[in-house]
Amino acid sequence: MNYTAKILYQVKYVDSLLELYDEKPMFDNIFFKVDEVSWEEYLKISFIKEGCIRFDLIFSSSEFQINIDRANEALDIDSNSFDSNKEIIKYFFRYLFVCRSKVEYCGANYTKIFFYDNKGSCVKTLKYVTGLFVKVGCITKEYPPVYNV
Repeated sequence: MNYTAKILYQVKYVDSLLELYDEKPMFDNIFFKVDEVSWEEYLKISFIKEGCIRFDLIFSSSEFQINIDRANEALDIDSNSFDSNKEIIKYFFRYLFVCRSKVEYCGANYTKIFFYDNKGSCVKTLKYVTGLFVKVGCITKEYPPVYNV
């Protein structure tokens, strides 16, 4: 597929982050799957690795987005400000790649994700709420780091 220059630029940047962890580029990496809804102006790639937290990357001419587990738009950046937000993107990938994560689910409308460094300190939390929720009967799942550094 021939993607737009903006999308390829974003993909190249994410590939450069993967390189920091001695990993193959997304199109050559068995854990990154291109979604069938992708086309020239929109590319969705899902990270699916047994036992690890799942996330989706959405590249388009108008935005760059990371969805983590059920937390849609955990990071959402206008593509015109992609360059000025590269450090934020880099740190988001650091959380995804090298932190242990814990996800708390309370019903279908509440998701909270905690990222822990190798010392056990919580370094980032994300909360995703849709509609009304009652925080009872919550369950948690824990995931190891995607890459051991």
